[in-house]
Amino acid sequence: MIFVLLIVVSLFLYSLHNRVRKIEESLQLRPLSQPLVPPSVSSNAFPQTPAHTPPLQSQPLSTYISPEQPAFATTPTAPSTDGGVMEWFREDWLLKLGAFILLLGFGWFVSYAFLHNWIGPLGRVTLGMLAGIGILGFGWVRMHKYVRQGSIFLGLGAMVVLISAYSSAFVYDLFPARGALVIMFLTSAFIALASVRFKILSLAVLGIIIASVAPTTLLVNASPTHVELFAYLFAVILGTVWIVSLTGWRSLTGVGLLMFFFYSIPQIGTSTPESGTLLLFAYAFAFLFFMTNTLGILKIRDGDIKPDAIIAAGNGLLLLTWIITTANPDWASLIIAGWMILFTIAAFAIFAITKRREPFFVYAGVGIAMLAAAPAHIP
Repeated sequence: MIFVLLIVVSLFLYSLHNRVRKIEESLQLRPLSQPLVPPSVSSNAFPQTPAHTPPLQSQPLSTYISPEQPAFATTPTAPSTDGGVMEWFREDWLLKLGAFILLLGFGWFVSYAFLHNWIGPLGRVTLGMLAGIGILGFGWVRMHKYVRQGSIFLGLGAMVVLISAYSSAFVYDLFPARGALVIMFLTSAFIALASVRFKILSLAVLGIIIASVAPTTLLVNASPTHVELFAYLFAVILGTVWIVSLTGWRSLTGVGLLMFFFYSIPQIGTSTPESGTLLLFAYAFAFLFFMTNTLGILKIRDGDIKPDAIIAAGNGLLLLTWIITTANPDWASLIIAGWMILFTIAAFAIFAITKRREPFFVYAGVGIAMLAAAPAHIP
């Protein structure tokens, strides 16, 4: 009874608040900047009228109002990037209070229903998915006005969807784990799209991490092959390169390289029937990072390229580790020599175009490291 009374009082106060606000807005209206007085009217109280005065002709209202001075001054408002949380709470705060009370009541009912098993596993997962999608939609809408605030809601909604997908696959066993992977991948793709649309780097990083970690949910009951996992990660890295090409966020290349490093840890130094195929994937990853990093350095030229140099060094050392531990010893030295030539050519080409010594030393250093490692693997 008290809960219903609080809702009624909140709605009444909200209605009263709207009425007061409308009255205040009507009192704050400013008059026209110029009086609506025809220019031909004299200021004398009793003007002398000629004997034959032509009749007055009506003129449109636009002749009395200058187009350069509008009737009401308007100031365009740009989307706020600082979040505007307090401003958002002050706007229609009574309505938000009533919605929060309703949300508390709904949460109490859901928890009570879960406790007494009124809602089954399918209903619980459905409620979680709908709640996560609703939060994602609300965050997308808020991003148009308050960027930081909307990004927080997008991250929260993504976490709710991921937890619901994980629970549906492993807690309640409602559908296969690959179905959960599809949901997680779509969620990360939506986050990446929002990062490109609203130029938020943190959202792009979150999307890449979600997409990269999502396949670990398959390890419980799906037992995917490592080739499948590396193929999935390669698709994620291609999406990362696409985001880098659109936004110029070269640090995302480092995030992708870090994800590849985590995927590589369990496979480096092991000998399995899949090792040869995984080594080919390692070559593909290394070449993709190499091209993205090199083109980024050539594009900026005069900017800060220290992150690009670190990425180039990490990529070369990780590639060298893959070759030394996984490649056939009979071909390892030739493979290292081929990559050494590629890095050396890139070093001289970058120096000739940009006149920057930092990338030259990094690429040349990777080439020298490969040159030093090559003789040790000559059969």
